[in-house]
Amino acid sequence: MAKLVISRKSQFINRANEFKIYLNGQELGVISSGETIELDIPEGKSIIKAKINWMGSQDLPISVKNDESKFISISGTNQPNIFMGLMSLMTLLILTIGQQMKADFPFLKLPVLIITSFFLIASCYYLTFGRNKYIKIKENP
Repeated sequence: MAKLVISRKSQFINRANEFKIYLNGQELGVISSGETIELDIPEGKSIIKAKINWMGSQDLPISVKNDESKFISISGTNQPNIFMGLMSLMTLLILTIGQQMKADFPFLKLPVLIITSFFLIASCYYLTFGRNKYIKIKENP
């Protein structure tokens, strides 16, 4: 039987969540942050996918022969983490100094609104259309 060795990068975001591993649409196992697992898979062509909640990775087609090992690495993408972090910071700034800023710098109201809207739209992308690009999955040589 062929082996699939999957390594997951240790990351701050999603460290408490396990990624579910799917082989041809069937759940094969789970992997925690910083963990490496080894799974038996049938020989031939297969499609590997990883998911967390409603978000996931793109499909990764692999082909294995009997007694062959394939090495896969998985990690969460950094863009949504950056967008959500910056959006949280902007929201915190607006809530804490927003009233004072409106009184002292009324001309900043529109730029702050535009920047905040950009971060909100970028974050929403990964929750909707980009939900299958939230996890990066690739084959290692």
